[in-house]
Amino acid sequence: MRFVNPSATGLNDGTSWPNAYTSLDVALAAVQPGEQVWVRQAKYFPTNLATGFRIPANVGVYGAFLGTESDLHARQGSAKATILEGVIGGQVAQHVVSIVSPQGSGVPGVVLDGFTIQHGNAYQAPSDGGGGILCQNTNLILAGCTISENNAEHGGGLSFEGLGADGIDNALWIKQCLFEGNTAVNRGGGMFAEGLTGAVVSTQFRANEATENGGGVFLWKMGISDSDRVPFTNCVFWGNWVYDGTPFHYGGAVYLAQASSTDPDVSNASFTNCTFSDNYADNCTDGQALYVSGNSRAQVYNSILAFNYGTCTGNKPLYGPPGIVVEYTDTWWGPLSTPWTPGSGNTAVDPVFRGHLSGLVALVGKAQGQPGSSPCIDAADHGRLPVDVLDVDDDGDITEILPLDVDTRDRFSPRWETDTGAPPTESYLDMGAYELPWWQY
Repeated sequence: MRFVNPSATGLNDGTSWPNAYTSLDVALAAVQPGEQVWVRQAKYFPTNLATGFRIPANVGVYGAFLGTESDLHARQGSAKATILEGVIGGQVAQHVVSIVSPQGSGVPGVVLDGFTIQHGNAYQAPSDGGGGILCQNTNLILAGCTISENNAEHGGGLSFEGLGADGIDNALWIKQCLFEGNTAVNRGGGMFAEGLTGAVVSTQFRANEATENGGGVFLWKMGISDSDRVPFTNCVFWGNWVYDGTPFHYGGAVYLAQASSTDPDVSNASFTNCTFSDNYADNCTDGQALYVSGNSRAQVYNSILAFNYGTCTGNKPLYGPPGIVVEYTDTWWGPLSTPWTPGSGNTAVDPVFRGHLSGLVALVGKAQGQPGSSPCIDAADHGRLPVDVLDVDDDGDITEILPLDVDTRDRFSPRWETDTGAPPTESYLDMGAYELPWWQY
């Protein structure tokens, strides 16, 4: 274990909180494979503007400590107050964080948990992706982090470049993070990822922007089998933009890419209990929220796509090739674009958000003083929720059905206790990323 506290006055050898390193860079240079670095809440500046904070493989780096804790699961500090800052004395780091391993798969991964990562600016080739985080050729677990106001040629917030020399993808696991206000000159304002497996759970992509495709997320170079699919669950995509004033830009929130019609590397993702709202794609006819290119694959379950728009007519929030599944999903402000073949349980009604123009995309219930409750309440399919593979409730059980929504509220409403006393049924599940608490019905 290595400890970092910029106010420590002891031996500064990193062996305890009183003797903590005062520099995060020094701790990262000293840490050994398999060790953890615990970081007290403060603002930290990298000493190397080209690489930012360089994290070696097989290391866990954890923030949000007050500097007295002895248990990782009892952190008392704030991730918002544990800041990795890209602006240093008027100069800007190319990456705030870089995680780069020798090319190849099977490299032990990195855990980055409990930080705010901001103000990186990766526009200089050859390393022009990932103003916030650049991760190449290794697995990454990203948890409890805010990645904000970073810029890059691609992947303003995060560029995950996971395809190893042997053709085997690396894993990207993201839970309970926020990507906000990041920009990319080309693709993936919030996140660009290629050559990956993994999952994204209870994560929000808000007000990110790209000039080409994928304002929130851009994915490509994946396989087409079920094992290649990356699931997004309990995720919010709000206010993301694709814009540069010229035609043919798609996927205001998400773009799933195939490089060409003959390229075997496609994108493959599912979206379960996700909310897409107020995303914008410039001068397009289809795919203001989600655009699926070429032979890429997508599945959409229990989700809401509403108030997504563009400068074109039609307002079709989803576009993709035949065979893509859409079930128990509300698409408001526009039909599904052909040749989609919708499945069962779909609706096209106003979801009645609390205030979508302000980013408030939780559902409204009658108890909140509104004239009517959302039609998306109790309208989802319980059977589509995946298992809690990233343990969002931190109980150690990764085989249970995902129990919490994006706001860490119970997915399965307890109102049966006051109604009939009966156990919960599959009907008690809302569409979208937020579950309405029982007392607001």
